Amino acid sequence: MLMCITTQIKIANTVCTNFVAKFTGDRADPDTSLKPDITFLSKNNPVNLRKDFDKASPMTSFQNMELFVELKHETQCDPFQDETTAAVDFTIERSSINGDNTRGQCTLYATNQLAYQHRLFAFSLVICGKRARFLRWDREGVIVSAGIDCSTNHSLVIEFLQRFNQMTPEQRGLDPTATPATPEEIEAFESVVANVEIESLKHSVGDQEAYPRFRLEIRDAHDEVSHYVVGKALDYNLGVVGRCTRGYLALDQSTNQPVFLKDMWRPDVQGVEPEHIWYEKLTAASVPHLVKVKHGSDVIQSTSTSTLDYHGTAPPKSTETTSRQGAQRGLTHRLASFLDSRETGLRGYVHYRLVQTELCRPLSEFTNSKHLVSVVLDSLKGWDTGPCFNSTSDILGHAACVSAFSDAGLFHRDVSLGNIMIGLDNEGRLNDWDLCRGVSVENSLEGPRTVRGRFRTPMPELSLFCRERGSSYRPGYLSALARSTH
Repeated sequence: MLMCITTQIKIANTVCTNFVAKFTGDRADPDTSLKPDITFLSKNNPVNLRKDFDKASPMTSFQNMELFVELKHETQCDPFQDETTAAVDFTIERSSINGDNTRGQCTLYATNQLAYQHRLFAFSLVICGKRARFLRWDREGVIVSAGIDCSTNHSLVIEFLQRFNQMTPEQRGLDPTATPATPEEIEAFESVVANVEIESLKHSVGDQEAYPRFRLEIRDAHDEVSHYVVGKALDYNLGVVGRCTRGYLALDQSTNQPVFLKDMWRPDVQGVEPEHIWYEKLTAASVPHLVKVKHGSDVIQSTSTSTLDYHGTAPPKSTETTSRQGAQRGLTHRLASFLDSRETGLRGYVHYRLVQTELCRPLSEFTNSKHLVSVVLDSLKGWDTGPCFNSTSDILGHAACVSAFSDAGLFHRDVSLGNIMIGLDNEGRLNDWDLCRGVSVENSLEGPRTVRGRFRTPMPELSLFCRERGSSYRPGYLSALARSTH
């Protein structure tokens, strides 16, 4: 590096007067054990300031991070490379051990920043030796600048920080439909959570000091806005690209009742319907053992906030998709298609939220082996599965993925242990229909078969569950019980 970290941080704090830049390379985030070299936090949002951030070397916080900087001593640690020829097989990723390691680090940092915050995209800066690059991450990929020689053109890095300093929160990637909850909203949320019967859900919201409460907005097809207060998500192990579904125990402010809210990025592809459309079709066909759904919608920018094309809220040209006009979209896919006529392999995604009024327990909270089998069968019965099957693999694989829901004409295509839930009535629920597909549809986003591989032979998982709960397990039990129900 051309200058020591202390000097770089001093320059950053001089340029970015709206932020505090600190060295965090020796104190990892307590949830992830990761520690970028330099972290920027906003001075204008007190919710984002940790108590120890006034220290010379504070603890890393992905919940509060506005920008991270990764520093490497050698130029060969650069995770990317510039295109010098028009080679067909050119790839921007530098194929080397050092490059792979740096790219992996930056990807992990961006993954957790996007996961722990209500954010549409994020910027970061990587400096390897005398070469710097600007990065913009969203759920479709990462946009990488050309390498900048800091020894001759360091003014570009200064200009980047100056521009970042003048950006609004929305321009920096924060979701304008997610705002910090008021003290009154937090009090109502904590009161409702305390009365939730499912202990695993009750404890999933986390401590409000560590996980600030936010109010999320859903604007339905009739342009009516509903608000929901949430805390910590059930899972942050999402990855940086793709659906990246986060689930929250939430307070419905219109009813003052607890609900389950899914926040995800769905494929912005022609013919791929949002999940609530599939629920409407399933309900119309009287399909049993579904989780009760209130509504769902692509996330629409509030009319009171500015919408700028370059940060992913309006497509540069019309597209034949099922997403709503004004929905929050990624930018990487569209920019790559605009700048390069070659096939990029990238896919567009649109921000989406779904609200379920029924709270369920995970399948792992079954009471005994018989209950486990009963819950799985509840998730599969209620339609014509044809003649008796000879094995458990037949009933789980064939019935759920080929013949299931003949009345509705739909395939679930994502039957897994995580998508079979237990309702408060102790019966099974088949959840997560976002990968659903009509039987008559010839083309498919994921290919003709999308059942997760580990569930095609479910017996090891069932055996593991039973061993963990101290229950006896017999391989023929599920198959015998299945035959007895016909």
